[in-house]
Amino acid sequence: MRYLRCAVGLGAGGGLDVGGRTVTLTNDTVTGNDVEGGFFCSSNFPTEAQEGAAFGGGIEFASAATASLDLFTATNTSNNDNVDLGDYDFVSNIDGTYIPLT
Repeated sequence: MRYLRCAVGLGAGGGLDVGGRTVTLTNDTVTGNDVEGGFFCSSNFPTEAQEGAAFGGGIEFASAATASLDLFTATNTSNNDNVDLGDYDFVSNIDGTYIPLT
């Protein structure tokens, strides 16, 4: 049997994805966003695919990002979801490290 390997898609930051920049978020609401990981195939052959992960349904901060959030934004980043096709357990609302503003 022939198999076609598919491209794996990683989903990050359904509401906001901060790659390698500096960002400060104050008085923001991030809600009702979804991010989905998956894969894509364009053949009639049976597929042998890895499952894609999804993380940071609301906000995702990459390790190269420098991010600051106030308490209002952190509290009001809610009801976001990450939908993945694997057995991953990532944070749905805010994923990554940030500096809390006081």
